[in-house]
Amino acid sequence: MKLYHYQQKTRAFLKARKHALLCDEMGVGKTPPAIVAAEECAKRGHILAICPAGVRDNFARELRRWLVRPTEIHVIEQLDEPVPPAGISVVSFEFAVRNKATLARNWEVIIVDEAHNLGSPDSQRAQAILGAEGLIHHSDRMWLLTGTPMPSHAGQLWTLLYPIAENLAMDYNEWIDTFCTGYQYAGRKTITGNVKGLAPLLQQIIRTSRVFLRRRKVDVMKELPAITHSDVLIEPYLDDALLLDAFPDWLLMGKREKLELKIKLEQDLLEKTLRDERFSQEGMNLLAALSKSVSSLYRYIGIQKIHGIAELIGGELGAKAYRQIVVFTIHKTVTEYLRQGLKRFNPVTIYGGTPPAKKAKNQETFLKNPKCQVLIANVKSGGEGINLAESGCHQVLFAEQSWIPGQVEQAFNRVHRPPAKVPVTVRYAALARSMDEQVVTYIRRKAASVENILDGVTEDAGMFAGETEDIYG
Repeated sequence: MKLYHYQQKTRAFLKARKHALLCDEMGVGKTPPAIVAAEECAKRGHILAICPAGVRDNFARELRRWLVRPTEIHVIEQLDEPVPPAGISVVSFEFAVRNKATLARNWEVIIVDEAHNLGSPDSQRAQAILGAEGLIHHSDRMWLLTGTPMPSHAGQLWTLLYPIAENLAMDYNEWIDTFCTGYQYAGRKTITGNVKGLAPLLQQIIRTSRVFLRRRKVDVMKELPAITHSDVLIEPYLDDALLLDAFPDWLLMGKREKLELKIKLEQDLLEKTLRDERFSQEGMNLLAALSKSVSSLYRYIGIQKIHGIAELIGGELGAKAYRQIVVFTIHKTVTEYLRQGLKRFNPVTIYGGTPPAKKAKNQETFLKNPKCQVLIANVKSGGEGINLAESGCHQVLFAEQSWIPGQVEQAFNRVHRPPAKVPVTVRYAALARSMDEQVVTYIRRKAASVENILDGVTEDAGMFAGETEDIYG
């Protein structure tokens, strides 16, 4: 295995730093150079990888592909499982929180993959890994990897940048007061978006942090095929059996009228939000804040699209318009009904409750079995740590959309990445004649807008003037 030229630059960048925040766009390939650099830095081979539970097996797979020296790799699956004293250990964020004392040993390198999952600076994950008594103080080096360091707003970047940047003087409150819009409630600021016009200041802070590196696919992978985005309208369809499966607690208790009233109230709330004068600028964060309050409506819209989506995909696969497709969902009911509706195409599924071993097996089936033509995945669980481009798949359809733009981008880049050779088509299913049309169009348009703030940061961000030649060699 050989790194691409730009990945060799990443390897050199990491090796030159005790701490680093690697934010290359999804699909550029952050994991391989991080593994190569870690092995070269860890003379004893004592490396810890921390990642989402569903990504552990895939990370171990990448370790086996890229390690040169024979090294024992331990994937720790149980929260009470002991951590071997030698070799490479791969653990989940939950394990790191629960077993921080056990992991507080002298690691040579700690790699934190999908680091945006650390959340806010006072979260248990952030404290366990980056806090005053976190694992960052028990390793010679710690490198944070994520393609979306600020999924919704600039405040999320502070969690990752502040503990490792040498010259970042702003505390969290000053940072969000400077870069984020929002409102105060009960003594705490609720963030709704980013302050307009401050991107150059944020980019300058990042450039001078000396720890940040980000490249885009379009800049370093000239051979990567194009990607197109479009909406597709789905006619609504609903029957009693589907409604019962989606809302059993309501219908089995004879509360159908109350459910209908609840959905109507949630529709009114969503409609009010869409009319809010702030929506054009802060819509994604308003939607994210609203998501729990309209969860029943969210599910109700999703199940009405199942029949139409199954017919659409079934017709296209039957006509051999393409060989494979990845479908992203939010709700398990939608996932399972689509699986049943497309069963003649041998679909596999990935959702929040899928055990890591089964997730890895289903991914492998989609990649290697030509009879498996459909992967139906939860946008969160299936949108991290896996490469779906190896199968040659170039079709993505969002049956349901996450209201966090970073998650949408994470998801479709499972397909739009090396070794993709064919232009990738991404479609967003919207329920016809409903507010879902407006929401879906807005999400598609805004999906990349947060990350565009970072696109003004050059390839050499965080490096000293004159340092590039020495490091890149």
